[in-house]
Amino acid sequence: LPISRTAKNVSVAGRPADREHPYGHGKAEHLSALGEGAILVLASIAIAFEAIARLAGHGPTVDARWYVIAVVGAVILVDAGRSRTLHRAAHQHSSAALGANALHFTLDLVGSVAVLIGLVLVRAGHPQADSIAALLVAGLVLYSAGRLMRGNVRVLMDSASVPAEQTARAAIASI
Repeated sequence: LPISRTAKNVSVAGRPADREHPYGHGKAEHLSALGEGAILVLASIAIAFEAIARLAGHGPTVDARWYVIAVVGAVILVDAGRSRTLHRAAHQHSSAALGANALHFTLDLVGSVAVLIGLVLVRAGHPQADSIAALLVAGLVLYSAGRLMRGNVRVLMDSASVPAEQTARAAIASI
């Protein structure tokens, strides 16, 4: 999701309770983060299928010219800045939506580094290196998206962590 969409979902989540939403709008952030996780799952599946097809000899070859490598290097710098900024904002505001967006850009960063390594290896004479890097990225994205989605589903389902449940039970028992 673009940052502007995330900002809108964060602003919706900050709205006070109203007649239709007596408990407030706080879960809008978690719905947004869940949607971002679903998009990441779909993207990782598409990446994996394409990488497997290329490893099987189908699809175009990778162009590893020097300027392609330079562009990927520039993308890494941009993604590093975005990722760092969003992680700070997510932590500062305790925002699930900003955290999901930070994860998205961090995965972009990791993916770009893997692509850079794959391109350098292709240029060095290992034509399948890019597809192998893509499979590693797809696996990482799938794992991270699963963790993101699981955490937000727990919030949406009002699940309590074990320590929180123990604290609540102790408080009730002391009454």
